[in-house]
Parts: sequence; structure tokens; C-alpha cells
Amino acid sequence: MNSVASLRLASLTDAEELSRLNQEFNGGVKRPPTKIIERLKYKS
Repeated sequence: MNSVASLRLASLTDAEELSRLNQEFNGGVKRPPTKIIERLKYKS
């Protein structure tokens, strides 16, 4: 079976999914998507 992975930078529209994944993998309190958006804007 051939598997192909793709990679891209996160965008502002990914904030909700990033919040869910962060909570799922790291546990604790779910980080608000608005905070993730702030960090993505800062890194751009």
C-alpha cells in the first residue's frame, strides 16, 4: 500500500480543528480557537 502525506502551514480556518487536536493529544482545558487565531496571526 502506498501512502502519501502532504504538509502545509496552518491557516486561520484551521483554528477549531487545531484546538480539538491540541486538547485530544495534550489533554487539559481546551484552548479557545480565538487564542489559536491570535498566535497564527502573530506568526505570519
